[in-house]
Amino acid sequence: MGLTVLFHGTTFEVDSEMLAPPMSIGVYFGESPAATSVASADILAFLIEALAFQGFDVQLL
Repeated sequence: MGLTVLFHGTTFEVDSEMLAPPMSIGVYFGESPAATSVASADILAFLIEALAFQGFDVQLL
């Protein structure tokens, strides 16, 4: 499974997987093109905040 993140007009694909506890998601951010972006810290914070707002427990893998 993967996530598509739209950040300031640029789309990034980030690999992810659902984890055992309900509403838990593992995100492989370090392996994504977003991690090499100049705004990588902002993209990661945006992604975590968006998933947390939806009730997910986010774990970086």
